[in-house]
Amino acid sequence: AIPSAAPALADDAGNDASFAATVVEELFVDAEEGDSLPAVDSSDDALQLLPTLSHVGRYLLKHQLGSGGLGAVYAALDPLLSRQVAVKMLHVADLDTAERSVLESQLLAEARAAAGLAHPNIVTMYDAGLAPEGVYIAMERLQGKDVRQLLADGWRPDAVQAARIAKRLADALAYAHAKGVVHCDIKPANIFMVGRTQ
Repeated sequence: AIPSAAPALADDAGNDASFAATVVEELFVDAEEGDSLPAVDSSDDALQLLPTLSHVGRYLLKHQLGSGGLGAVYAALDPLLSRQVAVKMLHVADLDTAERSVLESQLLAEARAAAGLAHPNIVTMYDAGLAPEGVYIAMERLQGKDVRQLLADGWRPDAVQAARIAKRLADALAYAHAKGVVHCDIKPANIFMVGRTQ
């Protein structure tokens, strides 16, 4: 699946200068005892216990999975639908009101753009909102690692695997582009692998 880190939403005229929003940042995945997914080693550097935050909106946050820039991704439970999700939130407490408002608007625009995408190689958006804890996006929780992590761990795809991955990535990007969403930051850290081919 492609968790997009800096795609942009194009206007109907297709004017590149009018891109206005980002779509979904990279996801990290984990599961804990009792989840339907196998557990991840708790020594993983990406896995951090939540210091204070316990929920956002209706989502019960379990622990932080990763962070970068101004955002963080949390393992969470949707109690209404009884499913595991990943919740992305912004770290905007230290920003002034105007900067915070702009970033929150961008994250919600990101959610709107991504919500219109339904493709097997693009992460699925479930929900977004503005809660007292801040703006958030709830999305599909994946199991795997990003390509950057896999390469650092020594994984080297053979020519057939690499071609298969490139084809699926290109298919997803072409689909998103046809829907008016253009990814502006394709790199190994923004390509999330479920297994070794998807």
